[in-house]
Amino acid sequence: MTGELNMNRSCYTARPFGGAFTQKFSGIFSPVSWLSGIPILMYHEVAERDEVDELARWTQRGYILVREDFDRQMAFLAAEGFQSVSLNDLYNWSQGQASLPPKPVVITFDDGFAGNYRHAFPILQRHGFGAAFFVVTNRIDEPFMMRWSELSEMHRQGMEIESHTANHPLLSTLTKERTRDEFVGSKRMLEDKLGGATRFLSLPNGDSNPFYVPVVKAAGYLGGCGSQFGFNTPSTDHFFWRRIAVKHEIGFDGFRDLLLRRRSTMLYHAAKAAAKTAVARTLGKKTYDRLYNLVFGVQEQDKSKQQ
Repeated sequence: MTGELNMNRSCYTARPFGGAFTQKFSGIFSPVSWLSGIPILMYHEVAERDEVDELARWTQRGYILVREDFDRQMAFLAAEGFQSVSLNDLYNWSQGQASLPPKPVVITFDDGFAGNYRHAFPILQRHGFGAAFFVVTNRIDEPFMMRWSELSEMHRQGMEIESHTANHPLLSTLTKERTRDEFVGSKRMLEDKLGGATRFLSLPNGDSNPFYVPVVKAAGYLGGCGSQFGFNTPSTDHFFWRRIAVKHEIGFDGFRDLLLRRRSTMLYHAAKAAAKTAVARTLGKKTYDRLYNLVFGVQEQDKSKQQ
């Protein structure tokens, strides 16, 4: 489990991916820390095959992994000698206060879907991995979502249960006061229900606003995950940690090649991420997300706006 890792075993040192490759794309992807450093994997839901169609009404179909595929990915990580580290371990390392094992990986889940407990949790345990689960607190105990009792069990078993806001809004549409309500409210609820401190968060849809960092710092958060593609070095802003979105369509070969940092796969995913960012910036994040949900039949993600 994550809490059982010996963080003093050896020191991880980030290595650049490649000189010419880095220089060629440094003007597009800045800074270039996405080429090296610690991977944070971003999952959403793990399900049985016959559950996918119904779940696709609640989240993007591409974010739903079939249980056997997730199991194969975790088996690969274990066979390759990767060790899961917690967000707290990553933060301490980024501050120069701890070392990491030779092949560290952070495993995260967004939203709090029920399959995180039913399917992902036992697979993680079987392979000896810990993970961080970012939950939307006002959705807990709802259909298709995890229950407080399940979160409590996972927390006792060493999993990190962290904030994904109270309602999953787009931060760019919020005032400072509403931003504070979302992060402070979810933090208080998690701490009241589970005990311990909530120190980390995930940004819904990777979206942000000018109030986000000062608000969450004042609330006691130490760091946060976005959705920008890349790896993390000590110089990466720890309130905008980069992640690798693990989607169904990348397949096992794509997953393997990303973790082994094969050049063609890295280039493809970096270019794809840059194109998506450019489209979202042109349309505006609110319009982009609403169009996506409309096209793919996904329900409104902001709990406070659901009827």
